[in-house]
Amino acid sequence: MRVAFRTFGCKLNQAETESVIETFISRGHSVVPASDNPDIHIVNTCVVTSKSAQKVRGWIRRVSRLDRQSLVLAAGCYAQVDGQKLAALCPNVLVVPQSHKAVLHDLAEYLKRTGPILAKESLEKKKQRVENHLRQLAEHPAAPFSFDVRRYSLHSRAFVKIQDGCGYHCAYCIVPRARGPSVSLETGEVLERVRRLEEQGYREVVLTGVNIASYEHDGAELASLLPSMLEVTSRLRIRLSSLEPDRIDRRLRDAVADKRICPHFHIPVQSGSDRILKAMRRPYDARRVLDGIRMLREVRPEAHVAGDFMVGFPGETESDHRRTEELVRTGGFARLHVFPFSPREGTAAQKMKRRVPERIKKARAERLREISSKQLQAYIASWSGRAVAAVIEGDIGSDGTAAGLSENYLKLVIRGIPRGEGRDAEDVSAGSLVECRIRGPGDPCTAEFLRSL
Repeated sequence: MRVAFRTFGCKLNQAETESVIETFISRGHSVVPASDNPDIHIVNTCVVTSKSAQKVRGWIRRVSRLDRQSLVLAAGCYAQVDGQKLAALCPNVLVVPQSHKAVLHDLAEYLKRTGPILAKESLEKKKQRVENHLRQLAEHPAAPFSFDVRRYSLHSRAFVKIQDGCGYHCAYCIVPRARGPSVSLETGEVLERVRRLEEQGYREVVLTGVNIASYEHDGAELASLLPSMLEVTSRLRIRLSSLEPDRIDRRLRDAVADKRICPHFHIPVQSGSDRILKAMRRPYDARRVLDGIRMLREVRPEAHVAGDFMVGFPGETESDHRRTEELVRTGGFARLHVFPFSPREGTAAQKMKRRVPERIKKARAERLREISSKQLQAYIASWSGRAVAAVIEGDIGSDGTAAGLSENYLKLVIRGIPRGEGRDAEDVSAGSLVECRIRGPGDPCTAEFLRSL
């Protein structure tokens, strides 16, 4: 069958989609664009903000109207939190909640067997047949770590899901409701997946989860897991998707000192105001954030520090926001993900008073983004003329140009990649690790190819 995929949200969602794509391809299905009249659309949804939820609904409506005979399977976090709303969007929508997303692997085999039958049936019968099968599969759902990918279709870098769920219960966050409490993949299985990916030629693996810093299995934590991953590999570089501020301690600092751990640390801070952090139910204060960054830079002074920041949380004053701006400057954040507060049904913040007007939230977000832009350009400028190691992302053009991502998360346009055949030709393709020299400003910035690594 012809299947189209679409993913909204985090790297964890992206990794899970890749796993489902691999399963569908292995069963003989064709992955096609949404505009190419697929038999089934599978969308991995996100509901972390009202804007992301709005994008999901808009996409489902659009593809449902492209071909009203195509089934649309809405899976993931939004499907878990409010599946009824998604199911009501269009008559060809089926819902697969996050807790049962792994049944999509089994669905690939079922569709392989029944595809010719489904192709001849009406939408109503087709939907009923697939819905009944999904219901049977849901009686015995697979484990959350069944999303194991051996060959990636959409990414040049590999992902390993080591953790899922969250136990923080922050006032604004709907993730615990969507993904449940924190669980971790067995340590031996993590090491086996990482080792296997290196054997298959991948040069970078991204450790993903809702809160990977809370990883814990049989006494092993992230700080002890990282050295073990380095022991079972020799060339693979490891990137951490994000680190909660309260989890950054001296043990973790020492673990990320190795040069094969990417010096790129994304920290979901949310606010620089202690008062607002307390109202958010975040388990740290602004000083703890800065202490964590200081520890990371003790061993990785060249680190690219990025962060998530929320503006307009209920009760946030201008003074609170100025403290956030001060923390961004003091912490030397090179890149920010800024988003306005949006109330999520079922969270404590939904009922909080003293809402910040939208125009003020928008203005505060713009101020943070301006600071972020200036600090990012200053960080990039500090690397001008310096060599970095970058993963090639995507195809290499006929002019020897390709996109790349450095170990410290600089987005690059790499020029001068040698092409051709013969003994002296460089073996460079998507996913290769190369050394290049930063030559120009911008985001992405230009870089000159030096050699393959």
